[in-house]
Amino acid sequence: QSVDGEDFILPGDSKYVFGSFALGRGAPSFSVSDVRWQRVDKREAQGDREGFVASRSDFIFEKTSFLPSAGGLPARVSFEAVNRSAFGFWEPRFVVLLWRGSSLAGIQRVVIDRFLAGERRAAEFNLLDQSAAVNRIEVIPDVNVFDPDVYMPPPAEE
Repeated sequence: QSVDGEDFILPGDSKYVFGSFALGRGAPSFSVSDVRWQRVDKREAQGDREGFVASRSDFIFEKTSFLPSAGGLPARVSFEAVNRSAFGFWEPRFVVLLWRGSSLAGIQRVVIDRFLAGERRAAEFNLLDQSAAVNRIEVIPDVNVFDPDVYMPPPAEE
């Protein structure tokens, strides 16, 4: 079974690209096709691409926790995200990496709806296929800050 999708990589960055293989049998294969590049205009980034990206991806993650499955309940992951940027986002994505020692034990994408500038939000999700211990949780912003459609308009001044 084939599943097509699309994603982006910000200038100078690397990222995890993943999908769900829960219904597949055997080893999944992954191929990249139809690659399209878009040059980022320095004027759009006010002459500083790295600073532009950093100022719009200014999130911190606190109170990360992993609760293993027990008593018939699924494993649960939770964290708090803080949007320290000056921008509100419609549906910013975050990639959550679950580590067991130095091995990646799980990966999940989380979306926080209408995440305002300066706001702190709790996020949590169940892991139906995770029974082993996780000793580290890493959360990575996955927001295309060069796409104007990701931003909420600034609040109207009264």
